[in-house]
Amino acid sequence: MKKIFYDASLAFKSERGMAKFVRNLVLEIHLRSDSRIVGLVNISSSKSDVRYLFLGKTNPIFWEQVVLPFFLRRTKPEDVMIFPYNTAPIVFPFRAKKILVVHDLIFMESFQNLKRSNSLKQNIGRIYRKFVVPKVIKNADLIITVSNFSRSQIAEKFNIEMDKIVVIPNTVDPIYKRTVGNDPSTGKQYIFNVSGEAPHKNLESLINAYSLLPNEIRSKYDLVILGVTSSESRKFFNMKISDLGLQGKIKLLSKVSDTEAKSLYENASCFVFPSLHEGFGIPLLEAMSCDCAITCSNTSCLPEIAGNAALYFNPYSEADIAQKITKVLSDCRLADSLRLNGRLQLEKYNYHAFSKAVDDLVQML
Repeated sequence: MKKIFYDASLAFKSERGMAKFVRNLVLEIHLRSDSRIVGLVNISSSKSDVRYLFLGKTNPIFWEQVVLPFFLRRTKPEDVMIFPYNTAPIVFPFRAKKILVVHDLIFMESFQNLKRSNSLKQNIGRIYRKFVVPKVIKNADLIITVSNFSRSQIAEKFNIEMDKIVVIPNTVDPIYKRTVGNDPSTGKQYIFNVSGEAPHKNLESLINAYSLLPNEIRSKYDLVILGVTSSESRKFFNMKISDLGLQGKIKLLSKVSDTEAKSLYENASCFVFPSLHEGFGIPLLEAMSCDCAITCSNTSCLPEIAGNAALYFNPYSEADIAQKITKVLSDCRLADSLRLNGRLQLEKYNYHAFSKAVDDLVQML
């Protein structure tokens, strides 16, 4: 029996986009393939549906560059190995078909074009990927990415044939479907953002833009930011908030459950997404699913993903960000139109679209 292996080391450690994608991808392959699926892990696991094989606890780089290739030497030509986190072993001493998932090429940006993170771990990861990916991507038998924008970028950057790159767009977890009858007008009114502390998330500009909002808007609406997890970044952004005199108006949340996140989307007056670069942007789908009006950047893949469901701004202009937030909050007809367009746009990324893309992939394995 053919075996499909995949690196499951991060799949259940995070709720970020890559982890969600690999969990959805593997479950869908499991439903559509007769192959035996084995997740390779560096922590003990008892997850259901898919078999997990514990290969020993070690650091991420040694795991990827030594432990995985050593184990995979025993694979057969008909087997498949999926590397789902934008990187893979430099040396491939095994015969299995190699599938590399590349969500975006943010890590290829220089520190001059995209500044360093406040998180040392993120900076190391970025340098590591920039070194490794050019060495491994052409050796992959197939490349999966999540948007047409990323597909074009990968093909151009690494001179790879487009037919070697498969697009499997993200989908949204059903838990984010809006609760019927929920009234977002009750309780404290706020602007909502989901991102992280990485520089391309552009949070510093969002905080500055919030400070530029008209007094009557800022006094009425707080800003809630979900996803700032590292202590270095929380310290940096809290100092920024303090310098602007916005303590009590801007709230930083690190991690919440999906149920809590859904409530935050549902009750937000608008959702703002100021990223400079994304490979997809799952929070956009979550906001649409929760019927939240969106304003977001006009860069990278975001116009492809949001379509007519967002009011766009230039993320390099804090004044433009502030202006578009003000417009969405002040124009009820516009906000209603964005919500309606969001329901229509979401159809492109529903479960059926995702499962069809995975079914096409299974036929290629």
